[in-house]
Amino acid sequence: MDLSQPYYIEKRSGAAHMDLAGEWDFTYTDAPTDPAGIEWTMKAKVPGTVYWQLYEAGVLPHPYEKNNSKLYAWVDNKVWYYRRTFTVEEDRRADRAFLCLDGCAYYTRLFLNGELLGEHEGMFGGPYAEVAEKLNYGGENELVVEVKACDFGYDPGKWDSHNPDLSVKNFPIIPWNLARDWYSTPGDFIAIGPWGDIRIEFLPAYHLSRPVFLTESIDGNKVRARFEVEISDPEVDELRVPLNSTGGDGGFQFSLSFGTPDTRKDCRFVIRIKLTDRGTGEVVYDESEAYSPLDWQRSAFYENNHYQRSLLLDGIKLWQPAGLGDPALYDAEITLTDENGVLLDTQRLSYGARLIEREYTAGEKLRTRWGKYAFKVNGKPIFLTGLNWMPLDFFLKLPYEEYRWTLERARDAGVQLLRVWNGGGIQETETFYDLCDELGIMVWQDGFPANNQTSNWDHTVLLHQAAMNLFRTRRHPSLAILCGGNEFNPYATDNLSSMAVMEELAEDLAPGVGFVRTTPDRGSAHIYTDMEPTCYRQFYKQIPFLGESGVHSFPCFKSLRQQISEEEFTRPLSDIFSAEFEQKNPELRNHFCEFIPSRIPRMLSRASAITDIGGISLEDLCEATQVASYEFYEIMIQSMRENYPVTGGLMPWVYRRPSLAVGIQLMDGLGDPIAPYYALKEAYKPLTVFVSLPYVTWAAGEDVPLTVRVVNGAGKTGTRRIAVRLYGPDLSEIYSESREITLDGDYQTVYESPAFRLPDAFRERFFFIEASLYEDGVLRARSFYWPKVLAAMDDSDFRAKRRDGMQPNLMFEKGPWLKRQIAEGPGTCLTASVGECRREGCRLSFRLTVKNDGPVPAFPVRPDTIDDGTVCAMEDSFFFLRPGEERVLRGDVLLRDNAPDVPTLRLTSWNAPAVEMRLI
Repeated sequence: MDLSQPYYIEKRSGAAHMDLAGEWDFTYTDAPTDPAGIEWTMKAKVPGTVYWQLYEAGVLPHPYEKNNSKLYAWVDNKVWYYRRTFTVEEDRRADRAFLCLDGCAYYTRLFLNGELLGEHEGMFGGPYAEVAEKLNYGGENELVVEVKACDFGYDPGKWDSHNPDLSVKNFPIIPWNLARDWYSTPGDFIAIGPWGDIRIEFLPAYHLSRPVFLTESIDGNKVRARFEVEISDPEVDELRVPLNSTGGDGGFQFSLSFGTPDTRKDCRFVIRIKLTDRGTGEVVYDESEAYSPLDWQRSAFYENNHYQRSLLLDGIKLWQPAGLGDPALYDAEITLTDENGVLLDTQRLSYGARLIEREYTAGEKLRTRWGKYAFKVNGKPIFLTGLNWMPLDFFLKLPYEEYRWTLERARDAGVQLLRVWNGGGIQETETFYDLCDELGIMVWQDGFPANNQTSNWDHTVLLHQAAMNLFRTRRHPSLAILCGGNEFNPYATDNLSSMAVMEELAEDLAPGVGFVRTTPDRGSAHIYTDMEPTCYRQFYKQIPFLGESGVHSFPCFKSLRQQISEEEFTRPLSDIFSAEFEQKNPELRNHFCEFIPSRIPRMLSRASAITDIGGISLEDLCEATQVASYEFYEIMIQSMRENYPVTGGLMPWVYRRPSLAVGIQLMDGLGDPIAPYYALKEAYKPLTVFVSLPYVTWAAGEDVPLTVRVVNGAGKTGTRRIAVRLYGPDLSEIYSESREITLDGDYQTVYESPAFRLPDAFRERFFFIEASLYEDGVLRARSFYWPKVLAAMDDSDFRAKRRDGMQPNLMFEKGPWLKRQIAEGPGTCLTASVGECRREGCRLSFRLTVKNDGPVPAFPVRPDTIDDGTVCAMEDSFFFLRPGEERVLRGDVLLRDNAPDVPTLRLTSWNAPAVEMRLI
């Protein structure tokens, strides 16, 4: 029996819900077999996937460390079996019992009490099976799950997750980055196994399914909402109702030709809707309505009953994204009782009153196909501050604390929207969506096509997988955008049918959620050109939306130290593209993403402006690539923000890596924020100030314009003070201007300060620019830049070539080098203290007070924990601190199992001695 179907069954609570997570028996065979004859040789924690389960069983070493991933090459050509016994109490007996696997990769068969229930394809929902008549009530039951990888049966070396051979029938629908992606990762990782929850829901014949709220209008403090829920019918097999017809006769479309039902069943129910303010506990809506289900006996295509109600909610608070207000949530409780007052079913979900709209941006239309990328939230136009998202872990180990840690850091950085990228992403979990609801983070959820053609997919599997996830996620106020797929052509003949599936489901199942076919498309751009970051200001003035862009960095050295051998992390590095590098550094090579000539030199050329990369240590290269990325992200984001309303927003690539890797990232695979995270955090502040530099590379004698912009995305009013300061190569202050400004709520205000002529003494040196914004004497925002003056720029032809187009970054083999210049210049002294240390579970929070007691600015000031097993997120890091300036910063530490009881915080700067403190 094919268990593929489109309907999501929600989790219940109490006796109606049985969670089958825990320790299962675990083994494998070379070919599918009868589970009755299997010898169970291992134990595994479920949910989970094979790589991690083999590691936890002691069969293989840690898959992320060293070169250990190579030892797992054999796993996808085995058949994996999981077994669990469980008891179902007699009092759980119900009309319906739905066995639900919420995610299993990739081909699955289910056996219950020795009986084959059926088979299933797809990893993002299912298989589900109705098992009320197959359970042994009051006794023991045995559930066996058989799993095969998406590439099971392929000859070694023949599998290509990008699906280039369209002659392959029914190619698996799986994110290529999770399935031995040889293009952008080492190619060793693949998700296999029951990674989602496994549960049984015990329900009466009449029950509630797939509830959803839709905000229809907002008028001041009055909200009009529509509620819909399905009421099951005992005459209907809920999991076998066709969502549409796959035949060509249009029979499904003609279903009402036989008449509409004009009678109702001889039973009566009461549906109650109760909304409670999550913050205050106040009940804001509580109404009941009697309902009798329709009699579908005259209909050719019958379904569950669809109950709808219009709600007028007076005085409720709105759900606002990060930086625009509080994401007010209401806990909705929906109950179904029979005519005798017996409670039959309860559904609980979150409701957030919000309207998300899109309009055309203010720029010139450049293509026939042109999309809407000017966002309005609850009637307010905004510049969208987004970010691309990958799953937390290649093996889909998705603990709640890792989600909360990562999503809180996004909220703190002013991220209003996360795009769940589908090339290596997943249809994200309920934990992810619940936290996004809570934290005020909108979600752009990609569909299934990614960088490929889809003509050889099984489009029934696509329909069922996409529908099940949309039924699940549409109930979340954070879901804002649905996207057909990533970097594929939705207009190609081979892709039209898959695009139709995605688009029709979005329109029919989630009318309150926007839909875009793909990105890049219709004005959304993905930009990975090798160029200086000010090129965004020069060459992309008419871009409606920046869907992806970013540059490579090494992860935190502390993180790498925990996953490669001491021999490798202490050895000076040779040329990365030499045979010697791969020979001497196989473990580090195994931690590269996109180890290809078109990407790595860009990272190294940027790093070469920070420090001498010849024979560099791994620790110094981690730092240099991150500081160079800080400059790139800061200027890229500022260039796009100043271009509003022509540019509607951006989503830099990419937030966190699913494993520790050298690649584009703002947070490394262990959850440690790196330098570009702090650049984005500063640049995304709702109220910020920056200098709109046309270039970062100059010639002596040129005039540097100091165009200062105050961007006020939050619409604040009142008096502030801004300051612009220039510093020479020795960090001595050579120009300063301060002025009071009055904010009137406008998005952007521009101030022109006098241009600065670069003296000959600056040649082959960096100089420095600071722009700061103060409120009541307190620093609220600061941008800091380190442009350089090169002798090569004295040549007018060379200078014109560098500026007339998007030229690759220069390689600085002989300098100037930013770090050496600062470190060898005048020194300063930092003092610091910690207080308010508070530990709760695996989290530690504290307050850091840091002061520059020396005669010159300190840069880059970086507080970080130094212990293995700790990841540290600060209110600010890699920052510029003026002489005599003091800052008070909040810090948070995530403590893993190998963390010390009392972590150590180290405060560093290139021109000041390090300071260490105990977080106690």
